[in-house]
Amino acid sequence: MKELEDFVAKRISRDLKVIPIVTAGVPAEEIKRFAEEEGIDLIVLATHGRTGLRHILMGSVAERVVRLSGVPVLTVKPRPFREAIIEKDDIENELHLR
Repeated sequence: MKELEDFVAKRISRDLKVIPIVTAGVPAEEIKRFAEEEGIDLIVLATHGRTGLRHILMGSVAERVVRLSGVPVLTVKPRPFREAIIEKDDIENELHLR
C-alpha cells in the first residue's frame, strides 16, 4: 500500500482525486466487484497487447473485466513501460552516466 501511495503522490496530478485501494483475490473479479459496489461509472484499464500463444497461455485481466463487468470498460494501450514509469534520472543513475 505504501508503494502505491508513493506512486500516486509522485505520478498523479494533485488536481485529480485518487484513492489508492488494495484488495486480494482474482483480479478481474475484484475489479468488477469494486466497481459495482462503489458505483463506478467507467473502468479504465491498460492492456499489454499480447496476442497469439502468449495471450492464450497468460490470458488477459482486461479482457475478463470487459466480459464480466456491467460497468463500461475503456481499454488503452499505454506508452512503453519504461517511458511511463522510469524517469530519465533513474536511467542515467543505473547506467552510471553521471
